[in-house]
Amino acid sequence: MKVVSWHPVLTDHQSYTLVALQQAGDCTLSVYVAKTVHIERQAQGWVNQHASSLTPELLPQKGWVKFAFQHLREHRDAVHLFGSPFEQAKLIVILLLAIAMGLRVFLISEPYSPISAGYQNDRRQYINWLKAKLRPILYGIYGVLLRHRIGGVFAISCRAAAQYESIGIVKEKIFPFGYFVPYQVPACSLTAFNAGSDITGLKMIFIGNLISRKGLDILINAVRALSNNGLTFLLDVYGPGD
Repeated sequence: MKVVSWHPVLTDHQSYTLVALQQAGDCTLSVYVAKTVHIERQAQGWVNQHASSLTPELLPQKGWVKFAFQHLREHRDAVHLFGSPFEQAKLIVILLLAIAMGLRVFLISEPYSPISAGYQNDRRQYINWLKAKLRPILYGIYGVLLRHRIGGVFAISCRAAAQYESIGIVKEKIFPFGYFVPYQVPACSLTAFNAGSDITGLKMIFIGNLISRKGLDILINAVRALSNNGLTFLLDVYGPGD
């Protein structure tokens, strides 16, 4: 089997998942990306440590439509996977081109956000509000274009499955999905961590962007309520933001 995977940018969890697919399916794998670095994720501390067996090819800045068309035509007999297909305009164009050529196309997709909180930060609130209003309309259009032509959707979360079903993708083409990463033995055990701490009670660590979407205010209020009811609770928070 031949698989061609298209991504806005390749992240580690996607990389290792593709390697697992390659090994499980004994397939030939080609990977194309619109960019090699996600600047906002790098600012959050993400480090690219892709599976060494992958060599993603970068779409050219100029002539990328011609480049994509040539590679789609070269891989007519392949299964084409589009990860986060609506994140970037280039990927949307290539996806629609693959559909128009009658290729076997599958999507790997998280749900779109129905609220106006930003994905990466809390800036541009008006733009985020407008995007939240437009997303259901845009996905409805995608549904009209794709529902009879794609092989299926690997939906990350129940919300994603419900959203794709709502735009006309039949249940039989929607598959629950999660990424895969290699198991690594922790550098220190939980027992060792507890032995070095004088804190008793429940311990929790929050790691993520300090933005509205993450709901950190809800977590802090919950910790406060539990503490007020006599529970010893330690919460450490790590992340960029305000």
